[in-house]
Amino acid sequence: MVKWLGMICQQKKHLYLLNIILGDLINYGGSIINLETGPVIIKIEGREIIMNFNILPLGNDKAVLGMP
Repeated sequence: MVKWLGMICQQKKHLYLLNIILGDLINYGGSIINLETGPVIIKIEGREIIMNFNILPLGNDKAVLGMP
């Protein structure tokens, strides 16, 4: 999805374990987030926010995007 959208993908400097909202680890890819997008411009109600999204590859060009 990241490549399909033309987003930049890069290694994270600070890796961390990924858990769901209840605190359990996600049992995929070692549960470690090690990739992120480059800066992405988000436009909401006339405001622009620049942020990076964490990436968890799922295979077949799918990914879960999350905020750090």
